Amino acid sequence: MALAKNYGNKSAAEWGPIFNRILHNKITDLHRKTSVRDKVRGWLVFSKDTETHEDPIQLAPDPCNQDPIKLVTEKVATEQIIEAMSALSKRQRQAFLLRAVEGCNVEETAKAMGCSIGSVKTHYSRALIAMKTKLEAYW
Repeated sequence: MALAKNYGNKSAAEWGPIFNRILHNKITDLHRKTSVRDKVRGWLVFSKDTETHEDPIQLAPDPCNQDPIKLVTEKVATEQIIEAMSALSKRQRQAFLLRAVEGCNVEETAKAMGCSIGSVKTHYSRALIAMKTKLEAYW
């Protein structure tokens, strides 16, 4: 669609390289989005089996059977994530949550936040830098 929308006025001979570049960029965007989302979900310790419709309480690990060091480490990591997110500005936090956790693209995030695409990119970039700085040990 991007090819037809933005390059419909170009000759058919030019479409091949343009299409390949658009496709490459979309694939790269998808990989970046999913890698950031997976890192965030890894921090938040989501269940890997999200396709089942089992009771989430039954899927939760039994704290009595877990390694105490792992429990403390996860608790500290969660507290540090919450602290790092609290340090972000409201707009940066919104952009980060919508893009990294919810998986929204830039356009959807801009619409949800009621701002421009450039503003979303700026807020999200600054949020990532701040989160990476605060959570360097986990990144």
